[in-house]
Parts: sequence; C-alpha cells; structure tokens
Amino acid sequence: MATRYVVASGGVTSGNATSVGTGWTLAYALSPGVGGNALAAGDTLVICQGDYPVTFAGLILVNCATGTLSSSIRVVGGDAAGAPYTDGTRVRIYATGTAASWGTGGASAPVIINTVANDGTTAIQYFIWENIHIDAASVAYNNFSNGGSANTFKTNVYHQFINCRFSSSKHNGISTYGYSTGTTEVPYAIRLYGCTIDANGAVANGNGLVSRGSDPCSFLCVNCEFYGNKQGGFKSAVSTLGNGLVNCLF
Repeated sequence: MATRYVVASGGVTSGNATSVGTGWTLAYALSPGVGGNALAAGDTLVICQGDYPVTFAGLILVNCATGTLSSSIRVVGGDAAGAPYTDGTRVRIYATGTAASWGTGGASAPVIINTVANDGTTAIQYFIWENIHIDAASVAYNNFSNGGSANTFKTNVYHQFINCRFSSSKHNGISTYGYSTGTTEVPYAIRLYGCTIDANGAVANGNGLVSRGSDPCSFLCVNCEFYGNKQGGFKSAVSTLGNGLVNCLF
C-alpha cells in the first residue's frame, strides 16, 4: 500500500509517483489504459492543489487498478505539498471546451468509470473519493458517470464520495447504472457523505443525482446538500433495494 501523487503542472506519465516531485498527470493516474501505471488496491492517490481542466477528447476514463472489498483505492484532494485537505477544501476537475464538443449521453462527463481496469479484465470497484469537485462547467452533459466508453458496462460497486461536489452539468450531476444487466442489484453501491450536488440540469432538464433505466443503482446519501438542480435533487428508476437519504438538505 503506497501513497502516490498527481500534480497540476509538470506531471509525468512514467514512474511510481511516490513523491510530489515525481507526481503523475491526472490522466495517467486515473486513465492509463491496459498495463499502465503502478496504482494498486489499497493505495492512496493524492491529487495536489490546483485546477485540472479536462477536454472531451481527454476525459478521465477511469481504467487504472481496481480496489477490493478489503483494500479500497482512495483518491483524495490535497494541498500543494501533498497533504490531504482537512478543512473542507476541494480540488477541482472541470470540463473545458464547448458544449457542442462534449455532446450528450453517458459518455459526456469529465470523469467516467470505464469498462475494465488496467489488467484488461476486472471491473473498476471499491473506490473512495474525497475532497474532489467535479465541475461540468455548463459544457459537459454529466459530471460523473459509470457508463464506460460506450455507456454499456456498469461497474459502480461501492464507490464512496466524501466531501465531494458535483456541479453545473447540462443534464445530471451524477448518472449511474446498476452493477450489470441480469445480476443481483448491489445495496448502496454508490455512497455519498457530506457532498454537495448543485446547479445541474439547466440545459437538458436534469437532476442532481439519477439512477438510470432498467438497471438501476441503489444509493445512500448522508448529510448531503442538493440545491439548484433543474428537475430536482434525486431521481431513481425502479430499484429492488431502494435508496437511503439521511439528514440531507433539498
């Protein structure tokens, strides 16, 4: 289990990123492709202070290592020296470009959970995201999606978000499907604690958080704030397990 780093400028696409001085680019850390980088289950990835612009052509298609039930991968926003934030500050990952360049659909989001991990076969599971602001910046359709590159594979098993923010999407802030077609639904597959979901759906009448279609996802939201979302804070397709909302503000 190691701590690895991402830096806003001067990042590299090689090495093991075990210091700020050898930090990776954001794209290489989370979207290296099959066989890329050394991130492993149980690691902490600190995204150091700064703004991280993402174009549609370079969206963060998460296909690094996967976490496991006993060893999650922790992705956490931190200060310039690489210390995880403890004061409520968030690192910002934001969409840049034009609305036309981003288009619509589940593949239009700055951060997307891809079909497989960097071993080429395993689903991306068991991530903990902390102190991250994913900002669609009124150009991307969603902020976060688990649709994969073709919006067909569903890999949202036990992704937790702590003190994260999802804002300013054209449609939905968080857009997810269930684990996979034809399998047993996973209880509380997406879990949010102390998160803010705001100002989403202004263009395409979306929601803050949505569980999609015939293969829904079960959510748990604790101490979260939903405001300024065009069609409301929360929308779920028919879920056999239901969703949990605890001490949330709408």
